[in-house]
Amino acid sequence: EFYRNSSLDAKNYFDPRDKPIPDFYRHQFGAVFGGPIARDRTFYFTAFESLIERLGVTGVTAVPDDDARRGILPGRAVSLHPAIPAYLDTLFPHANGRSLGGGAAEYLFTETQPTDEYFGQVRIDHRFKGGDSLFSRYTFDDGRVDRVPPSKPPVSITQEHSRNQYVTVEHQHLFSSALLNTIKGGINRSVSLADNVRTLDIPPALSWLPG
Repeated sequence: EFYRNSSLDAKNYFDPRDKPIPDFYRHQFGAVFGGPIARDRTFYFTAFESLIERLGVTGVTAVPDDDARRGILPGRAVSLHPAIPAYLDTLFPHANGRSLGGGAAEYLFTETQPTDEYFGQVRIDHRFKGGDSLFSRYTFDDGRVDRVPPSKPPVSITQEHSRNQYVTVEHQHLFSSALLNTIKGGINRSVSLADNVRTLDIPPALSWLPG
């Protein structure tokens, strides 16, 4: 087991001075087991590892400042359609950082990014009488992360999921002290998915089409 947390971390440059350090912890742990199934003939070996992490991500992005939300831009004013403020207030949080000019200002935020990964492996070895040997191995790796984009308003995340599975079988036959034959086969399957998921509720009144 390896454990780390944010107790001794320093603040990120963009972390607000008046707020605590973004929470963070990471567990990495695992175990292996092996031994005989049949004395001098059949053996097993298993391994398991995992990574559990909750990472505080500090984000910096640009949002319309309070003047821009009212249609007041540097050097000119814009007449806003009555529906526009509701969209701005829903999709863009109010600025809490310095002005960037041109009607934009900084928004600083911290979100938790969870990561979970599990890895396992099982192997069986068997020795036949006469010199033949056989082994089979199965490997499984499954990982998920809800990735937080640090450079845009925190209204969505990217859910990433990967899963890898591998099966390997090998047979060795000893014909003589000078001739050995090996046959090996395997099946591999890997899946990787990424989906953009909204993290806020949009009122039905803001929908362009019913439903």
